[in-house]
Amino acid sequence: MKKLLYKSIIIISIALSVIIIIVCALTTKIKLNYSEKVYSMELMVPGARGIRTQDRDVIKETISKVNKIRYYKYNISKIYNSSYDVTISLYDKNNKKIESIEFYGDVAVHGKNKYTVLPFTYGKLERLCKEFNGK
Repeated sequence: MKKLLYKSIIIISIALSVIIIIVCALTTKIKLNYSEKVYSMELMVPGARGIRTQDRDVIKETISKVNKIRYYKYNISKIYNSSYDVTISLYDKNNKKIESIEFYGDVAVHGKNKYTVLPFTYGKLERLCKEFNGK
């Protein structure tokens, strides 16, 4: 009985390891580029007061945290919403949008690329807003 239990534990451990490796291999990151051209930033998330700032330190820290989010790159992602739920936008001095990531349900759009959002991404962005608004 103990041998069967140990074998089952080993098989489950191997299966979980393989799943984790596959998930890591299929995920990607979107890199927002911070440069001298970036003058302001906006992060709008439902359920939290958004961030609109020109503070360079807040912009750098927010971009750093947003760049850690992982996404799935698929060609079959479909946008079902007509307007985005969440947006992260970088603006220049003339208030012209330089770069953005827009979330439509479970799809994130960066440039012309579509990504499937990993679970809990909205929660991470909401906590990020609350963290900066709590300062």
